[in-house]
Amino acid sequence: MADSNVAAEVAKAVYEDAGHEIIQPTGKTLSLIPRAVRAALQPLERWIMVQEYNLEMLKKTLDYKLANVDPEKIVTPEPYVAVPALQAVTYCMDNEELRNMYANLLAKSMNEATKNGVHPSYVEIIKQLCPDEAKLLCYLMENPQIPAIGIRLTNKPEDGYVNVINLFSDIGYKCNCENPDNIERYLCNLIRLGLVENPDGVGFMDEQMYQTVLSHPFVKEKLEKMEGKNEKLPHAITVNKLIRMTAFGEQFCKICIKDD
Repeated sequence: MADSNVAAEVAKAVYEDAGHEIIQPTGKTLSLIPRAVRAALQPLERWIMVQEYNLEMLKKTLDYKLANVDPEKIVTPEPYVAVPALQAVTYCMDNEELRNMYANLLAKSMNEATKNGVHPSYVEIIKQLCPDEAKLLCYLMENPQIPAIGIRLTNKPEDGYVNVINLFSDIGYKCNCENPDNIERYLCNLIRLGLVENPDGVGFMDEQMYQTVLSHPFVKEKLEKMEGKNEKLPHAITVNKLIRMTAFGEQFCKICIKDD
């Protein structure tokens, strides 16, 4: 008790010596700090609330996806898969395609029968996909080989050529992509990720496979614009190509897209 009384007296003396004119403004300043801190953290608090809501929504989705799995077969997912997936999915809960891919990945990693097919790189792959590319993969899962074309303008093949279209398919329109004219960019990204391939010199033997692609308005418009500007290169040469899923891509789709 003696120590506390001494401390109180010392504090009182310091206050009186300092003077009210100095202490009061300082007190006011100190009272503003918690309010400023709370105001600064408000956006983060809202973000945390949204994240918590998204996590609850994800749990309900997982309940649905694992409804037919024997409860004894539901296991804790590997942290190196689950943690980055849980972090990433909360940023795309408003997009059905990407959200569903993350949910399938988590569900498969929690199922004893399928968890060995889950690769940790799948999380990073989904991060590098846009919603349109997710739609393309859904289509390719059901149609693992599709026709594509390239178109070149030339005078004589031996004199070289100019690419008008390097890689085009009408798959973007069939999938109701938001930006179907970006198909070449999308396919190049899927090729880069190792999910699909466009092997050199490989195409369908049946020429009829390319008719809908060749007659597409996008192709016709490109040809009309380029042929008018390249009088020295009057001939258009069509190169029949093929896009197909890789073994890695098939396994990725099996885990991240296919619903059990």
